[in-house]
Amino acid sequence: MRAVDGAVARFEAIGLADRPRVGGKGASLGELARAGIDVPPGFVVTTEAFGAFADALPALRAPLEGLRAEDLAGVATATAGMRARVLEA
Repeated sequence: MRAVDGAVARFEAIGLADRPRVGGKGASLGELARAGIDVPPGFVVTTEAFGAFADALPALRAPLEGLRAEDLAGVATATAGMRARVLEA
């Protein structure tokens, strides 16, 4: 499996081993694409790229600080606020 480098990774280049860098959904889509299952062409933004983006915008990063992945209600609240900010821009 090719390593994930840079800000984006195409589905065909990733799999479950890349989950820490591309997230669960991206890794699963990569596995499906590599298995020959019809997946629309696409890519994922790496966790490092998103982190750099969020670091550049402290108001965007603040709601994520201290948030645990298993806190689904907190994640939903934080992402709803982030989505609203992006749509207002």
